[in-house]
Amino acid sequence: MVYDLDDNVEVPKGAIIEAWMHIETDRLEPADAERLIASLRRVLNDVHLAAADAPAMYALIRELADRLTDDPGEFDREASVEAGDLLRWLADGNFLILGHAAYSAADLAGAGPGISHSQASGVLRGDTQVSPLEVLPAFRSGAPLVIFKSPLVSTVRRSARYD
Repeated sequence: MVYDLDDNVEVPKGAIIEAWMHIETDRLEPADAERLIASLRRVLNDVHLAAADAPAMYALIRELADRLTDDPGEFDREASVEAGDLLRWLADGNFLILGHAAYSAADLAGAGPGISHSQASGVLRGDTQVSPLEVLPAFRSGAPLVIFKSPLVSTVRRSARYD
């Protein structure tokens, strides 16, 4: 039986998650073939990491939404409730989460050109590195929720043409 499910729903017991990819090439020179193979391996690894960690990442989004709403701490309750609502909306199939990592100010203070995090998930669990300059504005904003787009280019859910 084949199930047509949203990305963020729980998979029925006994079901297997599959990802399909169609690759078509013309004849390649050996050097081009090596580059293509390396790129395909990276893409397949990213897809595997994102798919394997997706249920936990969506659960985390919902958990963070509940924590923000239940205990806004020093933040404005209305802003925290609104942030929680946004997180729930994102987790309800309106956003494709590919990776997650949480960083502390201490992580950023000693960070070199890239930060790797042992508790990262999705594509951030792989070889992807995040620049401290990307994460630093989140700490400076003081907002209960900061969402920003990384300049990293996703290899997951993206059509690409290899020339």
